[in-house]
Amino acid sequence: MDNASRVLTQVQEKLEGLAKAGERMKAIGEGVTFAGGLIRAAGDALGWLMRAREVRLSSRSYQLSAGVTPPLPLPLKGEG
Repeated sequence: MDNASRVLTQVQEKLEGLAKAGERMKAIGEGVTFAGGLIRAAGDALGWLMRAREVRLSSRSYQLSAGVTPPLPLPLKGEG
């Protein structure tokens, strides 16, 4: 094999390696995008939960200040 053929073979191998690395990076990027979406969704859900808690506490505070006694919750199974 002459020098030119050897160089071309080496360049081809390098390009194939880069193409494989590019495919792996693309797959990783898609995974990161998916994970980012999950993190955003979890943040949104946490925001909703915190807001619901604030509303619940605000409602409870209003009931206490108005002298309203809410009914007692039913006991859970196994509690009594």
